[in-house]
Amino acid sequence: MAYWIVALIVLFILAPMVRLWPSAKDRQAMEGRRVAMKRGVGVELTQILDPVPIQDKYKTPSGMPIEPKLSVVAFRARHGQLVDDKNRPCDWFAERVGESPSPLAKKKGVKRADWMVWFEEQRMPESKAEEKLVDEVLSVVVAAPKSVVSMDWQNRALSAYWVENGRSEEVEMICDQLESLLEAHT
Repeated sequence: MAYWIVALIVLFILAPMVRLWPSAKDRQAMEGRRVAMKRGVGVELTQILDPVPIQDKYKTPSGMPIEPKLSVVAFRARHGQLVDDKNRPCDWFAERVGESPSPLAKKKGVKRADWMVWFEEQRMPESKAEEKLVDEVLSVVVAAPKSVVSMDWQNRALSAYWVENGRSEEVEMICDQLESLLEAHT
């Protein structure tokens, strides 16, 4: 009888510790984040407004609508050089909008495939270098994995917002795209 009591006590002590071990899905997610960090890309867990909100998903149990926030992993690559304001590329934003882009994006942006790209201050590119940048941005975001929902360039930082699915090959692809876009911003 004493052995059973000791076994139960040990079981009650070990059970919570076993529960804290990461699952296979958690280990895959950490591996993808580690791949990005090894390549010098910052990783941050964050929430953004869902570019294509499914309204039924964003309701309380009582039926009240809530803000359509999407939990994503933000990969951030910083441009190391200081650039004077005259030669600084303008900030841009790109979202995967699906079939129906938001009215703001329609008014201000350029659409290709299921992506919409627009620029800060309703300022569209004026020089040949900026037009080349627009083409580069559009070609990269269109080639992004389906799980990338948004990209932006703000304050000398390039960010890609990814719905995490544990595939490290997608992380490699995103890092490659961030590097090619950083080269386009020099």
